[in-house]
Amino acid sequence: MDKRVKSTINKLHTKVELLKELLEKSDSINFDNDEDALAKKVGHDLFKSFTVTSLFWAYLKTQGVDPNEHPVKQELDRIKQYIAKSKVIHDRKFRPKVDQGASKRFVKHSLWKPKNKDELQNMKNSDGSKQQNTKIIFDDNEMDCEPVDQAS
Repeated sequence: MDKRVKSTINKLHTKVELLKELLEKSDSINFDNDEDALAKKVGHDLFKSFTVTSLFWAYLKTQGVDPNEHPVKQELDRIKQYIAKSKVIHDRKFRPKVDQGASKRFVKHSLWKPKNKDELQNMKNSDGSKQQNTKIIFDDNEMDCEPVDQAS
């Protein structure tokens, strides 16, 4: 057998044994004493599921089976979806919160307010209703402009 092939097989065997040890150690992790126990357990379970399914994917490749046509492909896609959902839930805790009170004060104080009642009365018609907005039509031929009532 070629030395490179033999070396590659030995490296693969070493890595598989290391992975086997890591998976066995991960089974003994206790999440009960941690305040983020549920989030860590979900991440841990997703990690293990993805690892084992990926190993099966690699096994199928070594056997000459196309994993894209095998149900393992759908399982990997499903696990990836759950990983994405877990990330969204985790990131939700750390996104910035809007201080609604401060926002309301900011908007309230940036809006124009009449200084006195006379200004407010000037904005209203004689019957107490608000004045209609007027349009200003600019004529290209004339230099001056005049307000036009919307009704016309």
